[in-house]
Amino acid sequence: MKTLSVVFLFLLCAVAVRAQDVPAAVETAFNQRFAKAESIVWDELEEGEYTATFILKGIEMSARFDAAGQWMSSTFYLEDTDVPSAVQKAVAKQFPEYDMYDVVRIENPDGKYYEMTLESEEDALVVQVGETGKILKKEPIAIDMD
Repeated sequence: MKTLSVVFLFLLCAVAVRAQDVPAAVETAFNQRFAKAESIVWDELEEGEYTATFILKGIEMSARFDAAGQWMSSTFYLEDTDVPSAVQKAVAKQFPEYDMYDVVRIENPDGKYYEMTLESEEDALVVQVGETGKILKKEPIAIDMD
């Protein structure tokens, strides 16, 4: 148990150090946009891009910013039941033999869309759907069907 406590403390310190490395402009922009966010964990995706994963109004989310604090995108991790009717209907109509899971809503400066994994007996797809139900993109993904 003591070892587990030491490991937990080490991880907590590692997260705190990462948060200190986030540029002030990024933290300011985040706090302005997501003032009531809780359980915030920061990470640097690549040089000059930062992501915060957090909880807001009971929804798990993440948000990406550049080093200047410019918001790039937000991802909302949803339950299947949170997907709008138009999106659900479009997916059911175009992909009737597929089950839907891992649904997210992505917002960026160009707008918003929903992305999900669809799986059938034979294959799986990642599909992006606009708010009105228009299929924007579909890509096959490799999965182990055994």
